[in-house]
Amino acid sequence: MHITIATGQLPVKRLLPAARSSLVPAEEYLSFAYSNCHVSSQKNIRLILIYLIPVKMLLGRLPPLELLHAHGLDQFVDIVKAVRQVALFELFCWPDQQSARLRFRSNFQNRQRALAE
Repeated sequence: MHITIATGQLPVKRLLPAARSSLVPAEEYLSFAYSNCHVSSQKNIRLILIYLIPVKMLLGRLPPLELLHAHGLDQFVDIVKAVRQVALFELFCWPDQQSARLRFRSNFQNRQRALAE
């Protein structure tokens, strides 16, 4: 499992090919709109980011917190922090994903058994 926290990139979970194929062009178009938007058009930049940030997050790229604060997009801050915490937890507690799946499965089965008793 490869996580690059410094750049805000996370591994992309296996998305359905149809979902991924629609997200990639959306990211390209929104990134083009963002990079070509005039600096003084702060309202347009914010509107573009409202759509661009979730698309990039679904593709595994997290925005820097400074960008969110600079454009008043504080509704994404908690989500980004939570995703980073989960990524760090998985990185340090369960280095390989197979181990993580097995632990989750066994914990889930133990809970189910306890509830059944």
